[in-house]
Amino acid sequence: MSDVLRSLRYSVFALLPLGFGAASAEDVDRLCGTTANQTEFQLATANLLSQNFANRLARAAKQHQLSGASPTGSAGALSSPSRLNPVITQSLEGTSFNELPELVALRQSVANIQLFDFSLLGPRTQQTVVPEPVQVVKIAKSQVNVPYLRSEVDRCADAVRKLPRVADSTQKYACALLNVDRYCLTTTESQPHVANPEILKRAIAILVLDDVAFCTGILLNENTLRTARHCFINAVSGDVESQFTPASVKRITIETLDSLRTATLEYSEIGKLKITDGFDIDGDAVSVKIVTKTGAGANDLPDVKLVEAKEPNVLLWLAGPVFGLSQAIVMKAVAANPTAKAPEVNWRSAIRWSKLLGAQCRIRAVHGTCVYHGCQSFSGYSGSPMVTRTYQQTGSTNATIEYIGVHSGSPGIDKKHGGWPGCAKSEEGFNASDYFSFNVGNTRE
Repeated sequence: MSDVLRSLRYSVFALLPLGFGAASAEDVDRLCGTTANQTEFQLATANLLSQNFANRLARAAKQHQLSGASPTGSAGALSSPSRLNPVITQSLEGTSFNELPELVALRQSVANIQLFDFSLLGPRTQQTVVPEPVQVVKIAKSQVNVPYLRSEVDRCADAVRKLPRVADSTQKYACALLNVDRYCLTTTESQPHVANPEILKRAIAILVLDDVAFCTGILLNENTLRTARHCFINAVSGDVESQFTPASVKRITIETLDSLRTATLEYSEIGKLKITDGFDIDGDAVSVKIVTKTGAGANDLPDVKLVEAKEPNVLLWLAGPVFGLSQAIVMKAVAANPTAKAPEVNWRSAIRWSKLLGAQCRIRAVHGTCVYHGCQSFSGYSGSPMVTRTYQQTGSTNATIEYIGVHSGSPGIDKKHGGWPGCAKSEEGFNASDYFSFNVGNTRE
């Protein structure tokens, strides 16, 4: 399988853009209300998918210079229903491929899209959490009051409970995800421990391959990224994930949330992360050597300090790209205007963090190097720093980020149910299964 097909295969969920803020009730009703025309909704969404798929495939063909003389390998061989937008053949007109088996697979991918046969669910290694509010939390060893409205917490809890774990209906999942976005997540909210999110945006970075955000990390300095090992390494085999090859790694970009720094890494650095003695969460937090380019106007990176996690009820901040949200919001737009043409996908618009809501994003338990927390997380959050606070001295441009470790995902109950080794085992005085409904991170330096 070529790099082009491989990237398209696992990137099909990211073909649609976000480009919007959190979903409003009116917008959600257009998609989820009883008056929605399901046939037109599905047809219009398929059109948008096909447009983005065509644009993406055309760019990939140009980038990798796929060429050949086989007439059966031309884009014109792609068929579409009479009512489906013919943009696929228009966008790829004159493009031909020298790998006929690849074309067959690409055809099948298009056919699946036309049949509306896709799911918004990502890998089941992250989970949303029903908030359990408290009025007092700890920030830098101090007790801080966090007033909340019970009605707002209840709306988030209800949205989380309704988010299906299995997408028996793409539209059902999209509607549920939009409600989680509206009631549980934010893109702007400052909080007692993070009064200025812009400080974090200088250092928190998203790992992107072929326009798909697949993990998160933090720049410790201009040459070092802290992230999660399992972003690159298969937890079962201990080897590099198959989608990462010397060629594909060259297409990975590491971009800070303020858009002023981009970084790259070498395949050899990923190779150093391989393990031979079994995966354990104790080794999930890793530092990777990178090469960073800094844009004009960028401030200095904040000082990043790892602090010790000792007790529960410490307020956290965790951010990343919400898997599937871009598609859901475009579906919302399609329901409002089925003839709309989808713009290019923008992973940046899917960045979210938990609303305060009675300190839903806080430490729930600490056991060894494992920190169980109640922050909302989605596929793509792996490697995100579990931030305890940011601060900046008055009149100074220097800023500091304190964090307790790197987020991994959902602990589950045991390996069979997705539990992380080292955090799923029970030891005297601690029952890990009590915390399977939360998320977990690693504090090892």
